[in-house]
Amino acid sequence: RMPGNEGPSAVLPVFEAYQAARLQVVQALAELVVPPEQRSGAEGKVPSATDAAEYRELLSALENYAPTLARAVGPLCFDVVPGVQLSALVSLSRLARSSDKLSGTVAGASVLPHVLSLLSSQMVKKEVRVGAAGMLLQVLRKEEGCRQALEAGVLATLIDAFDEFEPEMKTLALWCLGTLADSSLAGASAVVDAGGARVATLCLGELQLPVLRIAASVLADIAKHEAELAVAVVGCGALEALAPLLSSRDPVVRAQALRALAQIGKWGMGAGERIPAEMHPTLVQLASDPDDSVCQNAATCLREVARYDVGEAAKLVEAGALRALLHALVTGRGSPAPAAMALGLIGGYSEELAEAVVEAGALPVLAQGLRLSDAPHVRALVSNSLRALAGKSEAAAVAIAEADTLPVLQALAAQPDTGGQRTAALAALGAIATRLGEAGAYEHLREMVTQADVVPQTLPPVLHALAVLFGSSEDAGRHQAHFVAAGHMRKLQHLRAGADSVLRGAIEALNGAFPGEVVDQLQPGYEQALLDQLDNGAP
Repeated sequence: RMPGNEGPSAVLPVFEAYQAARLQVVQALAELVVPPEQRSGAEGKVPSATDAAEYRELLSALENYAPTLARAVGPLCFDVVPGVQLSALVSLSRLARSSDKLSGTVAGASVLPHVLSLLSSQMVKKEVRVGAAGMLLQVLRKEEGCRQALEAGVLATLIDAFDEFEPEMKTLALWCLGTLADSSLAGASAVVDAGGARVATLCLGELQLPVLRIAASVLADIAKHEAELAVAVVGCGALEALAPLLSSRDPVVRAQALRALAQIGKWGMGAGERIPAEMHPTLVQLASDPDDSVCQNAATCLREVARYDVGEAAKLVEAGALRALLHALVTGRGSPAPAAMALGLIGGYSEELAEAVVEAGALPVLAQGLRLSDAPHVRALVSNSLRALAGKSEAAAVAIAEADTLPVLQALAAQPDTGGQRTAALAALGAIATRLGEAGAYEHLREMVTQADVVPQTLPPVLHALAVLFGSSEDAGRHQAHFVAAGHMRKLQHLRAGADSVLRGAIEALNGAFPGEVVDQLQPGYEQALLDQLDNGAP
């Protein structure tokens, strides 16, 4: 016997030390990449600038060692010890979530086929299968990971083994399907071709809330890309399966079911499927739901229905949609954008519907939203809705003006065109001014001229409307005299010399509504020319 050799009893400690070392490496790596805000004891705390900087430096160092990490940790996913295997999977999952570069490294570590085999094997412990699904999910969140997973046969594995999965695994498998579907049109098409839409629809009959939530989300992620995919989702029986979920006690289930309906219904104007009319009363009811997400998603569904045609919009009004949409806006549940858009879409079909929106009390609510919102895209949407309403009804235009909305729109017209807010405000002002001119609303138009000192580009539609009013109103003479006495005509003549072609044309159109001698007397330099004539003894 060699000196120091203790025989067979010395073998086990060597392997135990090896196992412990493997565990220590992968566990330490897994802890290392946890973001500062998710570490133990950091609940509710915002990471300091120092912590954030240190974490970025850590990720940079890990990215530099990425190939070495893949070679070192990847093989441990094949380890015979379940604890080592699980820890390696968790470590790779967290690495993939940390940065795009590390995700690409994990996806290229040649472990995806093994991960898929773990998912489909009934001989593997549940914890390991869950870890494998978690790692796959992180890989799928990056474009390169999706490509490699599809090439490795991820869809066939998930679909074929789905019936064998317990609820937790079903949830993760559905999550993987949804992530693939969400990633691109090609990914969604692949999920449908593999039977993923059918599986998700069948899962809507399950009892477990996580399964219901994710299954509805998968259908939304598929349907959002194109009408053909939305039709495929409906062909799997999705509408019938989603309807009962609208009355679920779980707000997340209700919200996800509504999201799926909205994504299906948004293609209803073309070759897609429409949200059935029998669902309208339920959607109206849910637009007043106490949950923010449910309320917003229900308003989104109503918006999609309102897009279809005037008949569908009228049905929504009959179902009480106007009151529900206004309730959503007043209570501030979720984003105001869908409700504001829906009101404009409904009122934009006809004078009757526009006046129904006005009578429901929408204009003060929309005006308040325009004043208070900090989001440029919301201000643009509200402006578009006001334009649609004014475009169909003189009464709506007057009501908009009486709600003190015009100065707000003119102020928006002076802002940068972020989110299209400036363009939308100018279009709204043009539509409103035109209708105000037809309605003979001189005072509102004159006020717009006064406010336009700051934003001259808002003047042209107002001046054209005044030209119409002065040419047709019974009180035209009185209004013209007031307009001249207030100094507006003189100021416009001074603006004319340096105006662009659009403003100059509008001023000339307004001049045409006045007697020529009045316009001549208001031209710059007229008084001086008259004095010069007197000085020269001219008659």
